[in-house]
Amino acid sequence: MNITNLKKILTHSFLIILVSCAARKVRDEGDLISSLYKSNDYKSVVEKINKGEVYKREEDRFLKQAELGIAYFNLKDYDNALLYLNNAKEIANELYKISISNKVESLFIGEATDIYYPNQFEQANIRFYEILAHYMKSKEVTSDKQKRFHQQAMVSTLRDWSAYIENFKAQNRGRAIYKGSTFIDLMGIVVHDTYGRAKDRSIVNNFKKIGKRDLIQQMGLYPSYNSSHKKYQEDYKKLHLMSQGELSKYITETETYKSTYDFFNNRKSFNTYIIILNGHVIKKTAKVYDFPLGLPVGVYISNDEGMDDFVTFSLKMLALTRGAEPKIYFELPKIDSTTVSTPKKIIIKNAKGEKQESGSSVLMTNTSEVLSSSLKNDVSLLEAKVGARLAAKHIALLTSAYQTYRSLYNNGSLIAYLSASAAYAAGNRAIQESELADLRSWYGIYDHIHLYPVNLKPGEYELTIDDKKYKFTREEGAKQIVPLIIK
Repeated sequence: MNITNLKKILTHSFLIILVSCAARKVRDEGDLISSLYKSNDYKSVVEKINKGEVYKREEDRFLKQAELGIAYFNLKDYDNALLYLNNAKEIANELYKISISNKVESLFIGEATDIYYPNQFEQANIRFYEILAHYMKSKEVTSDKQKRFHQQAMVSTLRDWSAYIENFKAQNRGRAIYKGSTFIDLMGIVVHDTYGRAKDRSIVNNFKKIGKRDLIQQMGLYPSYNSSHKKYQEDYKKLHLMSQGELSKYITETETYKSTYDFFNNRKSFNTYIIILNGHVIKKTAKVYDFPLGLPVGVYISNDEGMDDFVTFSLKMLALTRGAEPKIYFELPKIDSTTVSTPKKIIIKNAKGEKQESGSSVLMTNTSEVLSSSLKNDVSLLEAKVGARLAAKHIALLTSAYQTYRSLYNNGSLIAYLSASAAYAAGNRAIQESELADLRSWYGIYDHIHLYPVNLKPGEYELTIDDKKYKFTREEGAKQIVPLIIK
């Protein structure tokens, strides 16, 4: 009995299963890091990574550095936070130079085991946390020289952030994707106002002017800011031809939009900028897609009328797993987001319990909303690519199984069919496993980041948000940034 083809299929399936084991291991590692962030166990994040229990692969090198950067930031170890965030930024810059579309991809390896490429918003976040780490470090150092170094580093990082965004805009004109936002505009105001040099006042005013423009030109894509975001996205390609007045007709302002605009329009001076960091994990989940399997026709056996032709055989094989319809199925990632169309209400009391301030926060960023939108764009491109790749795998597998069927047919049609079926079933399972959705994320970045500008005297305070209370200190000195992590 000739079982060469059967052995080939089973061997090939075994190799694919090895790849799928790697994909599941990567997913398990991500689940572990995610759970540690949920429990605010930042020390264990550092320990698991440094002991090599997670993110050992070269393909996950960005995630390793980025997670360490955030974990150390939350542990208030700002030296290590800056070290690892900078490492993450260098890796991101290196990977950015690689054109994913031109990259040579293996026929049998899916995205889940490929290099993790940070998206543009994750790269913006690196700069954001670097700025905060430099600010907190500037408060720790004792010499004026060291303090100036970290203050200047904040400004330099902000410029780097801006340059990155401008470069990305230039390369993606006409595409309805993230191209910067009020995130950098608001951070620009905070950084330059707290720096307090003579020239910073005009820079702050410029960021406010740009911020009002970006609310229309960039944030119209997102439901937190624009109730008409679907129409905005549908017509995005022609929006760049419109005047600001025409473009504003595509905006149905939410309360979040209005509070942000009011801040940009406000000429009042503040001495304290509270940056509220809320919720770590933006968890990706898998969504199942189907793709038509175009079977080659015209393959018939003329010397034996009892033997199935290739198409008939293939349809029988497909019927074993997914019914008679010639389709294949695979996973792709998605992110669920929560719209923040209403600002958070903030109440601040002093140490005596006396109410000092109350008002609405300004939404700096809704991370899951931006990532969800970006991922939808990526998935629309991936769907056809992954479907075509899977179709090629299935056609190759069906062809090999059919050869097994033909070679064993003289031993009896039932034996031939069962042997070919076993081979196809094993191969089909292996293919499904090798195409697991890539659910990796930079789990440490915060989801909702709010800004609350206020004037406070030095002292101890309590901030209430979402009916939860958090202590913070307004220290002695000039204008200050107060990062407040809420859980």
